[in-house]
Amino acid sequence: MAQGLFNDSTVRRPGGLPFADGSKEKDFKACKLARFRPDGSDFELVSAGPNKIWGFFQTRVGETFIQEANDMGIPVTEYEPGTHYATGSKDKLRPYAPQIPASMKPIMGGTGLSGLAVAEDRDSAFAKAYGGDHVIYVANPITGRIQVITTNVAEGRHPEYSKREDFLVSSDPWFRPVSIHFGPDGFLYIADWYNKIISHNEVPRAHPDRDKTRGRIWRIRPVAAETLVPVELTALSDDKVIGMLGGPNARTAAMAWAWLGERKNPETLAKLAKIAVEPKAIMAHRLDAFWALELGKAVTPAILKSLIDDPSSAIRYQAVRAAGELQLSPAEFVYLLGETPDDPNYRVRAALANAVRSHRAPSPEMLSLVARLGREPLDAGGRW
Repeated sequence: MAQGLFNDSTVRRPGGLPFADGSKEKDFKACKLARFRPDGSDFELVSAGPNKIWGFFQTRVGETFIQEANDMGIPVTEYEPGTHYATGSKDKLRPYAPQIPASMKPIMGGTGLSGLAVAEDRDSAFAKAYGGDHVIYVANPITGRIQVITTNVAEGRHPEYSKREDFLVSSDPWFRPVSIHFGPDGFLYIADWYNKIISHNEVPRAHPDRDKTRGRIWRIRPVAAETLVPVELTALSDDKVIGMLGGPNARTAAMAWAWLGERKNPETLAKLAKIAVEPKAIMAHRLDAFWALELGKAVTPAILKSLIDDPSSAIRYQAVRAAGELQLSPAEFVYLLGETPDDPNYRVRAALANAVRSHRAPSPEMLSLVARLGREPLDAGGRW
């Protein structure tokens, strides 16, 4: 949940019930990102800035990206909880939190960058058009464009971002792409607000050119691409749905792990646990299995122990992050994560700091793990 620059709120639970930390209300001031549990039992501020958070996306390997709507050099950048981004608000979460620098120069145009779509389907024509992996499509309703940014992501280094040739440029002044997603058919879907007037303060609210009745959804399909038959997961056996984990279509794979996690079938969860800890399995298959286990509340310390020393930093990151969510006993936490301060990957180290920060009763031994992160030098790719 994102809060804009000029908005302040106070969050309370129905009936005056307390949150998990005992408080009965939470301040939710300008330029914050928060998360909450579906039952309202917990509400947590996780980062500060940028000004207008209109894009937020997690890839199928667990990389998370955030977007500032204004063209201030953050059309897309990596996201880690506990960080700060450039913002007009003076209200910060913590004075010591690292600030993520701008990822690019202000070259996108406009003040309303409106969403991210990552082309991560296997053999995606949308990815191949710009060279392969890490191709991000950006909706820009102010300029009437679908723009493209590619990222170069090396192990243990911060991503490097490059603006590419625009994917779509419209001369229609009514074309206003305000949201963008890849669907389970592998095609690109664009929500078009379809309004000549885009700004809330451009003309009076009652101006006759403000269209409040029409909108369009576009589907962009590569030439000669086959249209996939929609999959009805609820009609399939759990074993067949397991076979879709880590599959070629990212959206379908995500729906598959979410369905399995929500079902909480004990036999299925046991199968997923074996997949998650199998080092020879495809990483996307393992991660989907792990997220299903987490949704099904079936992640155990034994599973985490198998993953925390995994060769893949993406697997280690998820294991350390999940260890923080489980509210383990301090002794068990230190036993599992005792070597994590020396992990070569900065995201894994950041996950450790966040895991301790979110623990409701951290012990001195847990805090000592965080103190070890302050050693010099820290190789984080030359930045924060």
